[in-house]
Amino acid sequence: MKKFSIAIIMLLILVLAGCGDSSSPERLWNHYVSAMNAKDIEAVAGSFYLEDSADYHKFIENNNPEVYFADFTSIKTRSFKPEVVNENFYCADITISLKDASGSQSKQFLVYFIRDLNTGWKFTNEVNVTAYDMALLGNEPSAYYYANVVKNAEGFDYKYIYAGIAGEAGDDDFVKIVAPNSNESTIVIPDTIEGKPVKIIGDFAFFNYSKFLSVTIPTSKLKTITIPKSVTTIEEYAFYQAKQLQSLVIPASVKTVGKYAFASCTGLETLTINVDEAAMYDPTNIVNLSGRDSMMIVGNRKLYMEDNVTLTTSGALVDWSTNDDGVATIAANGKLTLVAPGTVTVKATNKNDNTLYSEAKFTVLPKAQKLITSTTDIEFYRFTINSDWFVGDNQKLEVQSENVTWSSSNPAVASVDETGRVVALSAGTTTITAHSTIAPVVSTAEITVLPVEQRSVVTTYSYTPISFTGARKMYVSDLVTLATTGYNLGDILWTSSNNAVAAVSMYDGRVEALAKGNTVIKATLIANPQIYTTVSIQVAEVTPSITFSENSLDRLNSLKTVYINAINPNSVTWKGTLKLRKDAKIYVPAQNYDAYLKVWKDYADMIYIKENE
Repeated sequence: MKKFSIAIIMLLILVLAGCGDSSSPERLWNHYVSAMNAKDIEAVAGSFYLEDSADYHKFIENNNPEVYFADFTSIKTRSFKPEVVNENFYCADITISLKDASGSQSKQFLVYFIRDLNTGWKFTNEVNVTAYDMALLGNEPSAYYYANVVKNAEGFDYKYIYAGIAGEAGDDDFVKIVAPNSNESTIVIPDTIEGKPVKIIGDFAFFNYSKFLSVTIPTSKLKTITIPKSVTTIEEYAFYQAKQLQSLVIPASVKTVGKYAFASCTGLETLTINVDEAAMYDPTNIVNLSGRDSMMIVGNRKLYMEDNVTLTTSGALVDWSTNDDGVATIAANGKLTLVAPGTVTVKATNKNDNTLYSEAKFTVLPKAQKLITSTTDIEFYRFTINSDWFVGDNQKLEVQSENVTWSSSNPAVASVDETGRVVALSAGTTTITAHSTIAPVVSTAEITVLPVEQRSVVTTYSYTPISFTGARKMYVSDLVTLATTGYNLGDILWTSSNNAVAAVSMYDGRVEALAKGNTVIKATLIANPQIYTTVSIQVAEVTPSITFSENSLDRLNSLKTVYINAINPNSVTWKGTLKLRKDAKIYVPAQNYDAYLKVWKDYADMIYIKENE
């Protein structure tokens, strides 16, 4: 009976060993070492895979024991040091002594483990302890390990997020904060960890609590938090019940704030929301627009014989004439007939008021001057290029030979690609060259690029035209006031061609953008309706710069002051209702104060213009 009992116990031990003995990473490792020393291929397979699984049988079939165990006599674990310890992820720095026919040698490597909720701890993949190449020793983390393992540095638990292939560092990798290492009153989140930007503050990251029976008691000591400008996302419950937090500044980099992220921060008194609107309102991105007088003559100032030219005005009906029929004549519909090279002045007289007219001077050149021929006597490499170039122009150059490469002496002025397409980029002079790849032949042509505004003819007027400033591309809820020069307030009547897109105040030129689309704003002289100027304005929708999810700012009982550093009220969006105490004040930029009152109408009584604006 005693022998039988011992046999049963041994059988149980063997069964447990066969299941990998995975109650801890170290015990699993020890089981693997025992299986290796016993030269038992099935036991080794059992260390890596569940018995009777497809991978278990495949491992046994693919590994001949005589070959698999040939490179060593015995293995002994010298040290097993935890490197990363998570609830479900583990990494150990292991040193072994491996004995073979030539003696004993020490090997050090990392081994990675992952815990399965059903089967316990297991290796992320097969382990190699006999490799001669140090890089092949141990095993590698799996993609799942990389995506979920929590590391520690800079006073924080964090996850390293690979933007590309798991385990392969890339320029777009980033870090997610999991939790601070201590419950402090002042915390500064670093902008980088492991040289990568901290982009996410994870769910429940700063939710500190203790539990008594079934009651959760918040214990956060956090009073001030510095969120770096690298953070783009604050996840759900990130600062939940941080009751001692007094003030909060959300940087302009943050795009999303999750549900209940700052809920129940009952001590919070001041909230500052910064917004990145550079794409809309940065001076370098603002598209300023110029008005066009109704009698502005539209055409190129330089013309070439045999060009097909028809002139137009910007709106007014006119009668056409020229001052020199020997250079050019013009038909009633504005079609210009070029007679000879020279200069000619074209006159447009208003049909409804012949005291109003506009004029423009054109230069007519021989047809041969329209193109430049490259400098080479060899026809196969000769090309022609336009003589007139303005910023934004492009032309595909052609040569008969296929054996050429193209270059520009000043690529900042005009670039040329491998196909011969030239693109004018800035004002200046450059030489375009076709190089033969099979002979010492070079074919060149010099061009001068001018600012695009020098292309069009200059119009002069018999009256003072209406010109106004302030017109630009707008975004929904924007407000701009157009101002005229040469006339006083009250002299001009303003109208919009599409009031659903943008409405304009009749007498002061104040434009309010209402919806995505295009409209034409017209400024008309009240004393003479034949004098007017128009500008076409595009209104674009606003992509919110930051979105607060439902209840992200819920139960902030002490919040008295909110600063919104956003020009456009649509740049900040709330899912659900923002709950504020009745005496709270929301400070917004003066530029769009009236738009805030309209868009945030539920809080209109709380909205004030920021000081010093």
